[in-house]
Amino acid sequence: MRPSNPKIQTHNFSWNSTKIAYFPFKDKSMLERLEDIAKLPSTKQKELFNVLDAYLRDFKTSKACAK
Repeated sequence: MRPSNPKIQTHNFSWNSTKIAYFPFKDKSMLERLEDIAKLPSTKQKELFNVLDAYLRDFKTSKACAK
């Protein structure tokens, strides 16, 4: 289902030609980055997501501690 807010840009993201979800992105470059990551070898994807997960975890922790 598409969001009802017309200000939110959405892209139909599919995996193996099966529609699985709509993801809101602030700009097209975010989707392009995910598509580029999908082209990487699985070992490189895992490395990248490990770094990203650590960054997001630390950001959420620092945000929670600031309250």
